[in-house]
Order: sequence, then structure tokens, then C-alpha cells
Amino acid sequence: MLENEQIEFNLTFAHSYEFEYERDFPGNMSDNWYYYPGGESVGGKDGLLVKVRLKEGHVWHGLFSFGHFQQGCPSGIFTTPKDDCLCVVAKGKGYFVSTTNPCSWEGVMANPILNSFAIASKGILVFADFNRLIAYGQSGLKWRTVRLGSDGLNITEVTDHYIKGNFWDSARQRKGMFEVNLDTGNDDWKSA
Repeated sequence: MLENEQIEFNLTFAHSYEFEYERDFPGNMSDNWYYYPGGESVGGKDGLLVKVRLKEGHVWHGLFSFGHFQQGCPSGIFTTPKDDCLCVVAKGKGYFVSTTNPCSWEGVMANPILNSFAIASKGILVFADFNRLIAYGQSGLKWRTVRLGSDGLNITEVTDHYIKGNFWDSARQRKGMFEVNLDTGNDDWKSA
């Protein structure tokens, strides 16, 4: 479980379920349990505990294993562009899970996740790792940038059209800048 750490809750997108973060295991363990990665009903590791309630009343719990890069990596629970899908980030490791079929899940391709942004106007969730951005829409992966820099990806501005930032360019031993187009995932500064 997380102690004294912040968890981001983002409800940007319409969703057909409710969720809540649980600090401790509930006394009543009668609900269905799933452990991630795996989506299995047995096993698991220490992680972020989430209770999911569907509109028709069905309840299940998910325990989402923490990422390997735990120091300084964020945790959060997000609605997604697909109304029956939940996204959980547990200390930098991300999971998409079908709320109606908790055995159906996939990992977020950013590892570790250092930042995340819900951009409602484009219908996407964007994740940043050390050197690239990855966007997911209603049908899954929408785009993935090329490697933007060597390390130290830093987001400075997010709009409805682009994400701007800087990175460390180890080959040139200086900072570089990028501007990623949210429609295409292309770095418009490099394309110009």
C-alpha cells in the first residue's frame, strides 16, 4: 500500500463504473479479487488497491503491483477514453483494465511512467517516460513518439494541440526542446 504519498485521481472521461482507492484490505474479502500484472485471482505483489463498482452493482478489487522504479514515480487512477476501461498507475507502472472483464488487461507502454495527461478535446491519455510520449485513445494505442532525447524528459506546456518540453541531449551535452503534435505524435520542431 501507499503511505504518505499522493495519488492522482482523474475523472476526465465519461465512465460506466465507480472506483475508490483503498488504503487497507477490507475486512470482508468476499468480493472478486484480481492481481496485476496477470489479471489472475490468486497471487500478486504489494501494490495499489482499487475497488471497482459497476453500475449494475457488481464489485471487484484489483491489486496493482508497483513499478520497479518506485522512487519519485507517480501513482494514480484514471478514467479512460473507453468508458468501461480503467487505468491505474502504481509507482510508475501502468495498467489498463476492462471493468466488465477484469481478466482482460494490458500494460501501459511507458516504463516508468513519470507524467500523465488526460486531454479530453483529443480523447487521449498521454504518458511520459524518460525519453518519449505514448498516447492511448478509445481504441487503444494511438501513437508513440520516437525517442525525443537521451534522458530527463521535462514537460513545460500542455495544450489541446501539442505538448512542449525539453530533454537532455547527451550527444551534444545540452538541453534540447520538443513540441509533439497531439493528432500525430510527431515532433513538429524536428519536422520543421
